[in-house]
Amino acid sequence: MSTLESLLPAPKSVVAHVPRPPKVNQSIRHTETISSAHGFNREDNFCRCTKCKTVIKDTDPILDAVRIGQEALDKATSLQFKDPSKALQLTTNLIPILTSTGLTPSSHPLLALARLHQSLLIASLPTPPTQDTLDNAIHAATRSSTGLASVLTFGHPVRGIVLAELGKLLSVDEPSPRELATPAEAALLYPPSGPSRLKLAYEMLLRARVELLVGFGARNEGCAVGREVRGIIVALEKEIGVWKQGKPAKDATLTAIETTIPGGEVVYGFSLLDRLYLRKGTFYVVTSDTSTFPSRKHMIARPLDIGSGRDVDPTDKELQFITLAEAREVLGERALVVEGFSMIPYDTEQFMNHIFGNEWRDAPGVNAGLLRTGLTSTNIEKSDLWDDFAVIDKTIVFERAMIISRAAAHTQ
Repeated sequence: MSTLESLLPAPKSVVAHVPRPPKVNQSIRHTETISSAHGFNREDNFCRCTKCKTVIKDTDPILDAVRIGQEALDKATSLQFKDPSKALQLTTNLIPILTSTGLTPSSHPLLALARLHQSLLIASLPTPPTQDTLDNAIHAATRSSTGLASVLTFGHPVRGIVLAELGKLLSVDEPSPRELATPAEAALLYPPSGPSRLKLAYEMLLRARVELLVGFGARNEGCAVGREVRGIIVALEKEIGVWKQGKPAKDATLTAIETTIPGGEVVYGFSLLDRLYLRKGTFYVVTSDTSTFPSRKHMIARPLDIGSGRDVDPTDKELQFITLAEAREVLGERALVVEGFSMIPYDTEQFMNHIFGNEWRDAPGVNAGLLRTGLTSTNIEKSDLWDDFAVIDKTIVFERAMIISRAAAHTQ
């Protein structure tokens, strides 16, 4: 059985010691630098780390590990699409062997194996993920990020992408948050749990955004990845705010709470709703009795200009009615809460220009003066907030909202 084969799952497998080829022995005796990629060089008849200058007394285990690691990397790379489970088993077995010999995260082939291992773990995550599978993926992403940070300069696009991957994994809702007895135990736990995990995700994504803006350019906001990261940061800021206010993640953030019409009053095209849910650009009304709500076409319309017989009747893309039983599967267990009262004009420019003239500000300045005087604390958000909500993989719930659709109002 070869050394490489013994690392794959097999009954009673044994790792055999394979002598180094003569060329390897010669490289130790005669080469001044073993390999800067491996992080060691040879001076005065001994080897030392190129960074910390620690003397390496015995290079045999390191050279064996490097050779075996390269073989495993080649094998796992060839298997990653044909047999991903075997490739994952191979990287899982090899990485501890390489790290035990003292190879740094940035060394080859450890860094390449770590990146491959991370991608295989993410691809194999179950739906929904378990706490262990999610934490394993975070550990792998951390190892990759640490290694690349030593190799690539600040602002390199790959550094930004890797930090974004780690931040996104940390921002995923924990399936089974860990309960620790003491703060000391919590301080030693990685990845952390609860609010500390959200805070770390937020910090990682902020770092990622900075590097993406450098790597891909600030003019286009760090490209598609940078824009996605911005949306997740916005969502995390709101979620962290919930924790800071002392509200547990249960309560108003649960999706298993029905949508209602306050007062029961129905006005076509001006739908006032408590707990209106939004996910990836689609509104959801959670209810066990749809008869208490107006029909969908009286609440909202497709975002198209009216005229020329155009069909503007809403579809499932605009709004859906779902039951409590369906809510958890469709929306997830928790949602980010938008507190207070939100007005959501769901119209095209055909009506926006008719109502406001130029966005929400009118030429004489009446709208702005009235709003700032009568509703001083009101915030105006433009379409970029909607874009942020649409791209993040999170559910939003509006505490109270009014969907304004002039096309729906015309059905009265």
